[in-house]
Amino acid sequence: MLLSRIAWLLPSMFVSAVVAAQSPTELGKNHASVRAAFSPAIVAANKSIARVFWGDRSEDVALATIVAPDGYLLTKASELQGEVECQLPGGRRLPAQIVARDRGHDLALLKVAAIGLEPIQWSETQALEPGTLVAVAGRGEAPLSLGVVGGVARRVPPTQGVLGIVVRQSEAGPRITQVMPGSRAETSGLIAGDVVTHVGQRRVQLCRELVGFVKQFEPGQSLQLTIERDGREQVITTGLDESNVAQEKSGLQRDIPSAVRVPLSNRRGGFAQVFPHDAFLRPNDCGGPLVDLEGKAVGINIARADRATSYAIPANLVRLVISRLRAQE
Repeated sequence: MLLSRIAWLLPSMFVSAVVAAQSPTELGKNHASVRAAFSPAIVAANKSIARVFWGDRSEDVALATIVAPDGYLLTKASELQGEVECQLPGGRRLPAQIVARDRGHDLALLKVAAIGLEPIQWSETQALEPGTLVAVAGRGEAPLSLGVVGGVARRVPPTQGVLGIVVRQSEAGPRITQVMPGSRAETSGLIAGDVVTHVGQRRVQLCRELVGFVKQFEPGQSLQLTIERDGREQVITTGLDESNVAQEKSGLQRDIPSAVRVPLSNRRGGFAQVFPHDAFLRPNDCGGPLVDLEGKAVGINIARADRATSYAIPANLVRLVISRLRAQE
């Protein structure tokens, strides 16, 4: 309780002592000067954070939290496709093996060929009180953002997903006539004219069969489509976007002012247990730690849910998941 009260007082103390000359309207909890006051608390945490890449992408798709000195890291599972690499603190970039996944929490345990890494320090707090100040650690000496815990940990049910394609029945089977710009279908390589013949190992001949099979998957979950293109068969790994994410990527939310439009996670539902907070989080900040004023991780950021809400998995639950995933190795 004392820490929570101190958390509320620190920003105002810092403002009055250091930047009193600035306008109060400039000094929200995410003002650069306020974030800088918390830099000492996250310097240690940043030594335990890596950036995750896959394929030939130049931008990271997620963060990963180092959980053991011998090369184990934890990240957001649904963002991983193809060959994965981790850029460790200090800049070294290494191939990463996916050891195991936990679908209920959207977590993946990675392994890189490295020793002497600095694992994250976990908070021993069993349940954060709403109103506790937290910081998103990640890419610099200052927090990426600050926020407050908005409620107790709870289950978040799955949300509806879309594949991002339009199909029409043809003699050969469901033929793709349109691919939604920016969707996972587009980034995975599906194009208009492809004929879908299988979802996984299941044969598809009708559009309604394709729709039925795809409905069995959740947003962020990967699925394999076998397609025919120019007389040749190909297997493409793709996945579902949440319906509102798909609309955003395709430009269907142009009527929403850009000032209130924020990028959302491909998967932002179907979590076994998460707690909400209001620290600003980009989708590729997921997988990194959410830390307290001592720089200890109180959770792992797992989703940007909407314009004002992010989700994190509680630290005590994350530690249990890590034990289960390591047992699968």
